[in-house]
Amino acid sequence: MHQPKTAAACVKKIQTLLQTVYAVTAGMELGGLRADVNVSVRRKTQPQSALGQRTEIKNLSSIKAVEDAIIAERNRQILVLESGGAIRGETRGWTLGASDTVKLRGKEGEVDYRYMPDPDLAPLLISDVSRKSQARATRVYADKHQRLVAKISETLPHLPDQMVKELVQYLGLTMKDAKTLVDLDDGRRLDYFDLVRSDFVALRSQVKGHSQVANTDEKEWSVIIANWYANQPAWVTSNHAYTLSRVLHEMGGLLSSSETAFSADRVPSKDLAFIILMLVMERITGRTAKQLLAKKFYGDARDIESIIKEEDLELEHLSEEEYMSMARKLLD
Repeated sequence: MHQPKTAAACVKKIQTLLQTVYAVTAGMELGGLRADVNVSVRRKTQPQSALGQRTEIKNLSSIKAVEDAIIAERNRQILVLESGGAIRGETRGWTLGASDTVKLRGKEGEVDYRYMPDPDLAPLLISDVSRKSQARATRVYADKHQRLVAKISETLPHLPDQMVKELVQYLGLTMKDAKTLVDLDDGRRLDYFDLVRSDFVALRSQVKGHSQVANTDEKEWSVIIANWYANQPAWVTSNHAYTLSRVLHEMGGLLSSSETAFSADRVPSKDLAFIILMLVMERITGRTAKQLLAKKFYGDARDIESIIKEEDLELEHLSEEEYMSMARKLLD
């Protein structure tokens, strides 16, 4: 890896994978994972194989720390080399907000790691392929291991890349929206998204005879829900008259502007599903939907229907003649 951002993204990917399979239950900041990074530099004119002496930075506790520590150590090494010095193999430390790494201890060489087999730990063979050249007994064990690997594969939850693919392929989300839902808040936003979808389906089934609701397919309303929740730009439906505009990233915007940590309890999924249903049914405008969402976000205890009624927020549909009359009055 040649860029600090690439290394940080790699650690983020590993953390997401481990959390998905429940191997890690807390983020890096809470001690669920730590990262050690090795850094070395070379001149741009030199081949990639000419990387110099590496140093190791231990016990980094966040994705940002990985990137910032690599940048600090890279800059230190360049400064040392350009001053005529030499890089020594050593373990270094870094603290959040620091501009430099600090030496913790030196290393004499690879022997410092004490690489050797542990005599008390027998080799563990796990393979998904049995080789013809193996002895019969070994093939029996390999067959058991093959079944073990297959069983584990069957019971694994969907991994992040697969989730993103399904959100895009089956629900019609953009790649950016799908990644946002999967990546943010350790997957809890995706869980919330699924709850809103489920609640919307339940509410939708109770509405009969409304063409806008009946003609909105799963992909279409899944995209609507994602945009309302994912802090992304608007998406405009191709089959309906209403435009969802930039109001559709309001939930993420509220979280950012209030500097509030995500919580599914802040706006119950049923409330958000009901707001979206009202928008789809054209009982409210996009602007009103924003107002309703903000009211619930900041603690309004009333149900959505009561807020609409008490504050006279329901959209009043006018006939063509009424619109023409209003236009004439404005012109006059």
